[in-house]
Amino acid sequence: MEQNALTPSDLPEIGSIDEVSKIIKGQQALKSVQIPALSERFHLSPNVFL
Repeated sequence: MEQNALTPSDLPEIGSIDEVSKIIKGQQALKSVQIPALSERFHLSPNVFL
């Protein structure tokens, strides 16, 4: 996210700002529905987010 100058508000497809912040801080795990969204957003294999 830092490389792309992104903030939690830039990832609405992942969840609320609060939810994204918790994921970034390691306080919450990614949900199975969020992994494909991240994969598509960053053009990476879903396995990267497992």
